[in-house]
Amino acid sequence: MATVSDLDQILKTLYLPPIRENFNRSTVLMNALRVGNEGVSGDTVVTPLWYGYSQGVGARSESQDLPSARKSLYKRSTTSLKANYGRIELTGHLIRATRDDRGSFIRAVGSEIQNMTAGIKNDYNRQAFGDGSGVLAKKDGGSTSATELVVDSTQYLKVDMPVFLEATASIYRTIDKVTSSTRFFTTAASTIQDNKLIYRGEGDTTRNKDIEIMGLKGLVYDSTSTDIQGIDQTAQSWWKPATAVTNTAYADLEDDFQTMFTNIEKNGGTPDLFVVTYELRDKFAAQLQGERRYMNVMDYKGGFKALEFNGLAMVPDTMCQDGGNSPAEDISKLGSGYMLDTSTLSFQTKSDWDWMDMDGAIWNRVTNRDAYEATIFYESNMVCYARNRNCHFHSTASS
Repeated sequence: MATVSDLDQILKTLYLPPIRENFNRSTVLMNALRVGNEGVSGDTVVTPLWYGYSQGVGARSESQDLPSARKSLYKRSTTSLKANYGRIELTGHLIRATRDDRGSFIRAVGSEIQNMTAGIKNDYNRQAFGDGSGVLAKKDGGSTSATELVVDSTQYLKVDMPVFLEATASIYRTIDKVTSSTRFFTTAASTIQDNKLIYRGEGDTTRNKDIEIMGLKGLVYDSTSTDIQGIDQTAQSWWKPATAVTNTAYADLEDDFQTMFTNIEKNGGTPDLFVVTYELRDKFAAQLQGERRYMNVMDYKGGFKALEFNGLAMVPDTMCQDGGNSPAEDISKLGSGYMLDTSTLSFQTKSDWDWMDMDGAIWNRVTNRDAYEATIFYESNMVCYARNRNCHFHSTASS
């Protein structure tokens, strides 16, 4: 007869390997960037950054002294690991009903595991395009009803998502429905001022504000934050990304992409991935077609389809910022693109995804309820070794 401890082993041996495989390979960035644990000590990643050749060189005549010995220039960066979690819950009734049938239990829990894994993957991928702040959207204009909010973009807002609305006092709501690219409804009325920010969250101690992993917006674009991986980018010019490119007309997209490519090459990088919005990919494809030029569609590793530009893959991703979340902050725009030298980026982690079982059990009794829950976790962060070998694009042209 199956027991809860038997069900623990089902989660560990049957479900954990495919969860890890699905998570680590099913998004463009997780598939493209290396995952490692070098420099991880406790909750911090310490990364040595090289930013200058040794200047102990020089030309001398026969009677002159040799150049003084000097060292290559290095600086240490520090990055805090961030924790992401996923939870599932089963009633005691379901467990008892399937205790004599392993197959029935597997079928019963399978859909919960699958949906939870998809939710983690999508949210982690969103974070990988962000700046660590956890901002999902920004209040932008008036509301047509007490429960309807107008924002710059609903790209990251989903039905049934619990959200924290910045206001004079903290407001927590659940998204009832998303009606357009700029409007959504909450389960209760909310009054917040324009330009206030919206985050995932259920309470003052259960919200994502400022505790998400660092992503591409922070590492490859961010022009406002000074402290990136513990280094002040305003004081250390070598620590800034390659000069960003802003597009103001469709006709020169290819020229702008070439400028990004060149900006990276000048800094010693080799671009090998260009992640963009679907709208930007389609606009570029239409431009090539309009010029009666052949589009080379290539297979990018992991099974992703991509357009080819200068030998690198242009791959669209649904989490790449649209106009509402780009620096332009205008939903009518084409959005963002990140041209990357992926050798300069990695996900650093203590270990792979795993179940919380420090007390010896994966399934734990839910207090005051006939139910059991299991929690999976991942401590990680995205780290960059040379920000100037990556470049950001955004468009101010209407789509």
